[in-house]
Amino acid sequence: MQQTPELDPLSATIAAFSLLVAPSLAPFAAAYSIIFFGAMVGVLIGLKSRTPSSRFSAISYIIVTGLTSIFMTVPLSDYLADHYEAFRGSHSWMFFPVSMFITAYGETWIKYCRDIFSILIKSFFKFEK
Repeated sequence: MQQTPELDPLSATIAAFSLLVAPSLAPFAAAYSIIFFGAMVGVLIGLKSRTPSSRFSAISYIIVTGLTSIFMTVPLSDYLADHYEAFRGSHSWMFFPVSMFITAYGETWIKYCRDIFSILIKSFFKFEK
């Protein structure tokens, strides 16, 4: 008797993308489409929580946080799966929430990274007046 495959969101998306693109490209297209949709939901949350600003500012927010999400979701999901017991097993289920979290708090991440970077630079070089 043949075993039935698991039906998680990534597997279902891979099956759908197999019809549209080559079966060898379907896992990558499916994973990044889930990351993209998570990023767009996060962008909507992030834009809702921001103070109203110009269109250019909103577009730049979407571009910066979206690209950050696309490039950082898979490594961050791998890190969480490797280092924390609660996230062991398949890391593909974390693609949507991690990408959503990155884009929802995009400006906060940038501010914290900038602050940490400036502290590290000041402590490393020990600027004196």
